[in-house]
Amino acid sequence: MNLMEDADKMKMSIGSKGTNFSRVSKEKAVEYKKAYEAYYDPKFFVGEWKSDVEKEASLKIIKEENSYYYVSDFLGKKKLSYDSKKHLLTGNIGFSSITFRRSIDKEITYSNRTYRKWT
Repeated sequence: MNLMEDADKMKMSIGSKGTNFSRVSKEKAVEYKKAYEAYYDPKFFVGEWKSDVEKEASLKIIKEENSYYYVSDFLGKKKLSYDSKKHLLTGNIGFSSITFRRSIDKEITYSNRTYRKWT
């Protein structure tokens, strides 16, 4: 780690990679933390999601107590697990697994398809 000329900045380098750090006020740090926690809140996944493909069935994810479920007319209700490090909801359907990933605000991806928040 190296202090820069500006005392509020540092640089960390490992091998050929590096990153810069800047000091922020406590208020700004609290603001960043709230934004981070809101982005990574698993409740984001709850709701009905619609594909851009017209004939594609919508996806429904619900929360009951502390558990998340994928609900399908065909498959019924399947329990999902939240991976807080990767921000994914995953579950098993028979021998295969399902993974829901947040792509941007009001958008998730599932099986390489994009779904937008419907409800």
